[in-house]
Amino acid sequence: MKKLRKTKIIIEYSGSRIPVERDERGLYTCPICGDYLFYSVEDLMHHVIAHARNSLKAIRPAPKRH
Repeated sequence: MKKLRKTKIIIEYSGSRIPVERDERGLYTCPICGDYLFYSVEDLMHHVIAHARNSLKAIRPAPKRH
């Protein structure tokens, strides 16, 4: 599998400037956990705000179907 090239950019959102990585497909990587990819800056920022509020610990994983 080919490794995607990532570019470091700075996004601005509601007065905040955050350095993030964006891959060849245009997906943004979370700068805090690095586990999640986002299609839009708005979705990424909602995720980053959730990190700041520690609300990600309260999220239950999706149920598994057998």
